[in-house]
Amino acid sequence: MQRNLAQVYPNPLTDADTTNIWPSLDMSILRQGVVAPKFPESLLGELAPIVRGLAVSGGTSFDFVAMSLLSMAASVIGSKRMVQPYPQSHWREPAVLWVGLVCAASNGKSSAIKPLARILQTLQVDYQGEHRDALRDFETVAETARAEHKLWQESVTKAVKEGNRQSDSAAVGD
Repeated sequence: MQRNLAQVYPNPLTDADTTNIWPSLDMSILRQGVVAPKFPESLLGELAPIVRGLAVSGGTSFDFVAMSLLSMAASVIGSKRMVQPYPQSHWREPAVLWVGLVCAASNGKSSAIKPLARILQTLQVDYQGEHRDALRDFETVAETARAEHKLWQESVTKAVKEGNRQSDSAAVGD
């Protein structure tokens, strides 16, 4: 007779041996009175007034809008683009940025993100046609290459069957 797991372990969670290897979380950052460092506005250059305007109009902090902007810029750049600290450096990193806006509820996180997200959506719509055309061109080139490769393989197979091994080096389309 075969028994199912529920019969063998009727209370798997309460009967299990547990250990807690993780230290307690440091929740001090969420306590009142802890002040985060101010975002260096000079880092944004000419974008600083725009970020300030978005923060004021959204009723949120400059820091939240700035960090949202940097995060979204990194996502648009993508991880395939690399940055290096100075021209002579061999050290390169992908443009990946992890951002977390931490604060109490209703402190303006969404108000900071929404206008920037709308800008990204507008850009996406504006460039959708161009992207579709570029993708179609790429697929045409790729499909042509696959067809030429198939013809080449067929010609090599035919040459081998006929005992002529020299024709396998001939280029397709010559």
